[in-house]
Amino acid sequence: MLDNKRNYLLAIKRNNNDYLPLEWNLTSFYDNEELTTIEGIDAFTSKITRISLLTDALALNIIDLEEKYKSFVIIYYEKGKTRELKEGPVFQEDEIDLSVDNFLETIIANIEDKNFLNDLKNACYTKNPEPELIKFDYILKNLAYFISKGPNAIYAALLTFHNLSYERKRTIIIKLSKKMTKNKEQSPTLLKTDSPQIEGKVA
Repeated sequence: MLDNKRNYLLAIKRNNNDYLPLEWNLTSFYDNEELTTIEGIDAFTSKITRISLLTDALALNIIDLEEKYKSFVIIYYEKGKTRELKEGPVFQEDEIDLSVDNFLETIIANIEDKNFLNDLKNACYTKNPEPELIKFDYILKNLAYFISKGPNAIYAALLTFHNLSYERKRTIIIKLSKKMTKNKEQSPTLLKTDSPQIEGKVA
């Protein structure tokens, strides 16, 4: 289960187990985001590219010109050790939409695609699911019932996704987005784009 009490940091990875957290609040892109949370880091990085952030930090002397750069990562401390968040930061060039409502609309648009649903279930899999994820998994296993009740019933059922922790929603969205991108590159006609008309959408 994910720990919502962790403090996260956006850092430069110099080498394996070698990280350099920096004062990103000093860059010109900083707009009062809370950079010790995943949500705040996402808000900060998703509006810019990796190269623009790196260039800005270099221009402001936030990064030493002698420092080695391997990648941007998100780190946290656990049991005295520095850990790296597996999914990493989301930058503008990644083209990953972290909006939950758009994610649910994507599910609805592809709800009759068995391969898509299998990819979704795989993205949701974890050895230690939180209670809300178990509920969402139940919805996915019984989609046939909700489909039989119409588009509004489908959307209402899928809204349980909102109840997951931000970190869990983020992990699922990123995993599925990357899988969809890979599938689209392999078969451009694979993904459906038209979703059923939904009334009474909840933000």
